[in-house]
Amino acid sequence: MANILVVDDDKKLTLLVRGFLEKEKYQVAEAYSGRMALDAIKEAKPDLIILDIMMPEMDGIEACKRIKADKDTKMIPVIMLTSMSNVKDKVQGLNAGANDYITKPFNPEELIARVKAQLRIKFLENELLRKEEVEAVVKMGIATAHEINNPLTAIIGNIELVLMKKENISEENVTNLNSILESALRIKEIVSKMINITRVVETEYAQGKKMIDIWKSG
Repeated sequence: MANILVVDDDKKLTLLVRGFLEKEKYQVAEAYSGRMALDAIKEAKPDLIILDIMMPEMDGIEACKRIKADKDTKMIPVIMLTSMSNVKDKVQGLNAGANDYITKPFNPEELIARVKAQLRIKFLENELLRKEEVEAVVKMGIATAHEINNPLTAIIGNIELVLMKKENISEENVTNLNSILESALRIKEIVSKMINITRVVETEYAQGKKMIDIWKSG
């Protein structure tokens, strides 16, 4: 279930919103200022943020700008909480990058509906991004395979021709050539897998980095 960060200096309101969200089985974290929200995002890793505008230390407009300016958090949907009568706040919130807004006092059903709508949009955006990543990997795999295949085929063919005349080659060199041929055939198998990638399956590499597991991505 999605994680939601609720940010408001009114702790009673925050508790109320938490109750509505938890009834829908969402995980909820809280913060009470814009500055606290920026720290809480690192810890909670929210899928969505409900952010009040009027807060001490750092208001919601500035917090939203910073969230949307950070490459690690810019895709998190933000729903701004605004005063019903203050149109200027709504405009500023949307200009700061907010995805939606809801006015106070709010209807709980409307709040949940807007949360679900933004989470659904986020899910679809993630699916589209994933599809684009797969397409990019497939294109790279095909391009790399094309560049490798021709010289690799020539290497394998020449080694096989040499081995056909192995009576003129020492036993040690035959062993070495067979080892080279085995490695070349292994590369050809990898190239074939690269062409047939249909999804991206990641695996751990080293120093916290990940790589594509081509054996599971085909």
